[in-house]
Amino acid sequence: MIGFILEDDIVMSTNLERILKENYNLEIQHTYDFNTFTKIYKDDEVDFLIIDIMIDKINVLQHLNKLVTSNKPIIFITSYPNNNHIALINHFEESILLVKPFHDISILSFLKKYFKSNIDEDNTLLVSYGKSRKMKLYYLKDMKYRRRFDV
Repeated sequence: MIGFILEDDIVMSTNLERILKENYNLEIQHTYDFNTFTKIYKDDEVDFLIIDIMIDKINVLQHLNKLVTSNKPIIFITSYPNNNHIALINHFEESILLVKPFHDISILSFLKKYFKSNIDEDNTLLVSYGKSRKMKLYYLKDMKYRRRFDV
């Protein structure tokens, strides 16, 4: 599975990549500016995206529908949410808007339905917070979040 991160904050981009790679065996592509994104992004090769709404003072949402199919899973992130963002992300059927700062679980709980093969027989998905702390998310058969517990 291939994910793509469009985030102009290098620290945030690195943290997002860490969250994904600690929990899944993925290929991650990323860029820090929208112009590069438009040149290197290939919609048919990417399974999901994590996109900062404002890059280089450009509202990415206003241009994204020309580049990305509407049913692609997208996590939109922003530090400054407003009602216009909600209206614009509604075009993308499989999307969510997260406000910075957010917890690792926020991203993992959205992506879980795209990683059903990683959910154990006991309906848990193991997620980690580094080497010392691990947590399992428990799901009902219909894959809805139910509770979490430390491992």
